Amino acid sequence: MGLPNRQDAMVLLREHVKQENLVRHMIATEAIMRALARRLGGNEELWGISGLLHDLDLEIVDNDMNRHARTTAAILAERGFPPEGLDAILAHNGDVLGIPLKG
Repeated sequence: MGLPNRQDAMVLLREHVKQENLVRHMIATEAIMRALARRLGGNEELWGISGLLHDLDLEIVDNDMNRHARTTAAILAERGFPPEGLDAILAHNGDVLGIPLKG
């Protein structure tokens, strides 16, 4: 599958996330990531979809931060999601997962 288009990403999001406040948070994160990509010269589609799906697993892991992001990365990796996006999703919970900041 690779990087899903926005419509397919929304279908995946709706399959895994039922809480509307969490859906709104994920959509807002997508918008921020797209704006950052434009400003910083990143891949707007990759950054946006990564932002949209970054909390895909919160209801699955029942807010267990030791599993959060890893489960999302596993779900997306099975679908061929780009490694750069997987790294970003994992890094957003890096303080818990022991992933150092790059920069």
